[in-house]
Amino acid sequence: MWAYYSRVMVAEIFMAIGAIIVIGFVGRLTYNNTKIPEPVIMIFLGLLIGPVLGIVDPKSLMPAVPFVSVLALVLVMLDAGLSLNVFKLFKEFKTALLFTFLVAFFSTFFIGAMVHLFFGWQLLHALLLGLIASGTTTVSAMALLNIMKIKDSVKNLIFLETVINDFVLVSGTSILLLLIGGGALSESNIFPELASNVTTAIFLGVISSYIWIHVLKKVKIKKFNYIASIGVLFLLYGLTEAVSGDGIIAVLIFSLIIGNYPDMHKRFSRKEKRLEIDEEKQIVKTIQLIHGNISFAVMIFFFVLIGMVFDASNLSFTIAILLIISLLLILLSRFLSLRITSLIKKNIEKDTFVLVTMIPRGFVATVLAFVPSTQNIEIPMLTEAVLLLVLFTNLFTVGSSCIYSKYLAPKHRRKKN
Repeated sequence: MWAYYSRVMVAEIFMAIGAIIVIGFVGRLTYNNTKIPEPVIMIFLGLLIGPVLGIVDPKSLMPAVPFVSVLALVLVMLDAGLSLNVFKLFKEFKTALLFTFLVAFFSTFFIGAMVHLFFGWQLLHALLLGLIASGTTTVSAMALLNIMKIKDSVKNLIFLETVINDFVLVSGTSILLLLIGGGALSESNIFPELASNVTTAIFLGVISSYIWIHVLKKVKIKKFNYIASIGVLFLLYGLTEAVSGDGIIAVLIFSLIIGNYPDMHKRFSRKEKRLEIDEEKQIVKTIQLIHGNISFAVMIFFFVLIGMVFDASNLSFTIAILLIISLLLILLSRFLSLRITSLIKKNIEKDTFVLVTMIPRGFVATVLAFVPSTQNIEIPMLTEAVLLLVLFTNLFTVGSSCIYSKYLAPKHRRKKN
C-alpha cells in the first residue's frame, strides 16, 4: 500500500485529514457564536483550502469520496432510526408523514419535469435531482427554529418531517437508482427485478435487526454496543448488495427496528416483561450516546470534503438559472403540500410562512448526490447542483428566519428575540 502512494501523496492525505478536523472545530465554534448553519461554514471552509487557495490537492481526496459517502449514509440511517419514536410521536407523526410525502412528491414532479423539459436531463436523472432537493435537514432547521422561539407544535412537525424525509429520500433514491441502473432490462422484467431487490433488503433488514438485538441482550458488554452495531450494519449492507438486494434499504429497516424495538416489544408482546423492556431501552440508549459524536465527526468530514473536491469550472449561467427555478419550485411544493395538509389539520395554516420557508438542505441530500457514482452511474452536474442547492437553501432560510423574527412573529415572541 505504501509503495503505491508516494510520500508526497501520503503527506497531502494526512494534511487534508488534519485540516478537516480543525475546520470542523472552527465550524462548531462559529456556529455557537453566530448560529450560521454548520453546512454553510464547513463547505465554504472546504472550498477555501481546496479549490481557492490550493492548500490541499483535491485529487488526492477523490478516491475517498465513494467510501465516505456510503459510511455517511449508513450513519445517517442509524441516526434517523434511533431518533424517530413512531409510537411516542404518533399524533404529530400522521400529519408530518402526509406533509413530508406531499412535499417529496411535488418537488420530485415539479423539479424533475422542469429539468427534463427545459434543461435536457434524462427523465430519471431529473426526477432524482427533484427527490434529493425535497428534503429538509434536521441540524440547520432545528438550530434556526430554536433561535426563532417558534411554538412547540410547529417545531415538532418540522423535526418529524426532517427525520421522515431521511427515510423517504434514501428509499426513493435507491428505487430510482435501481431503475436507472436497469437500463439493460426490458420493461417486462424491470419491475419484478426492482420488487425483488427491495423485498430482499426488507427481509434481511428485519431478520438481522431481531437477531442483533437479542445478541446484544445476551452478551451485555455495553461499551462495545455501538461499534459492534456499526460492524453489523456494514456487514448487512455488503451482504444485501452481494445477493442483489438494496443495501441502503436494508440498513434503513435495521435502524428503524433497532430504534423502536423496546416500544414494539411492549406493544406487541403477549406478556410484558418490564425488566426485559428496560434492558432493551438501555441498549438503544448506549448506542445513542456514542452515535452523536461519531455522526457529527463524519458530518464534519463529509461537508468539508465536498467543499475541497468541488469543481468550480462546472459553474455556469445555466446552473444558476436551474437553482433559482428549483428554489421557487421547492417553495411552491411546500405551499401546496401545506394547503392539502391543512384540510386535515385546520390550525396549521397559521404558521404558513415558517413551514414554507424552512427549506435548508444538508447532510442527507449531499450524501445522496454522491451515491450514484458509487454504483458506477454517471449523472452530469448532479453533485454540483445539489451542493449549490445546499448553500443557497441554507442562506435563504437564514434570511427568511430573520424576517420572521423581526417582522412576522407574534409581538410577545418578537420581544423575546
